[in-house]
Amino acid sequence: FKRLYELARSRRWHVLVALSSMVVTKVCAVLSPRYNGIIVDAITKSHPGAFWGAVRIHIILAAIGIVFSAALQTALRAFSRLVRYDLRTSLFRKLLLQDIAFHDGQNAGKLSSRVFHDTVNMTSPIWTIVREFGGNILLLVGSLLMCFSTSWTLSIMLYTTFGPVIYATKKYAEFSRSINLAMSDANAIAYEHGSQALQNIRTVRGHSSELLE
Repeated sequence: FKRLYELARSRRWHVLVALSSMVVTKVCAVLSPRYNGIIVDAITKSHPGAFWGAVRIHIILAAIGIVFSAALQTALRAFSRLVRYDLRTSLFRKLLLQDIAFHDGQNAGKLSSRVFHDTVNMTSPIWTIVREFGGNILLLVGSLLMCFSTSWTLSIMLYTTFGPVIYATKKYAEFSRSINLAMSDANAIAYEHGSQALQNIRTVRGHSSELLE
């Protein structure tokens, strides 16, 4: 979250639009089941006035949720692309400022892979962190409030599921991190070999090593 905050400081308006849209979307998602229940109760008890009133509110909530969900996706995609551009520009400038000895010990293909591929892998979790994790936190808080307003005993029972879920999520994150690091290293090596083969295509063809490459 600290790294994400540092990247988001220069794009605060995109973050503000995304967070505002996410809050409105999740509020609509939390309130919609309540009016679904009111609609069902009105049908079973034959109350036309309550039925049509709940239907109107439900349609309004659905329309607001659709509009702000589209705004959330647009803001997050624009934010991801801008952050990716900032990272690539900053990394490329730092590479150009390095000493010649640094470049003599590095491969151009690997450096290019760091600039273009690793920045994509670094910014890809933004969608998950902001939209999925943040949205689910808001949905959880809203759902807990609705549960307490309905039945506090069921809410207490719900708390018992938090510990195992948090533990399993932590273990999966550690496992996923090691896999992602291995994938990034493998992509960098493959990009390096491909760049070398294309740069030295005469040598490759001269030794008939096309299939080996």
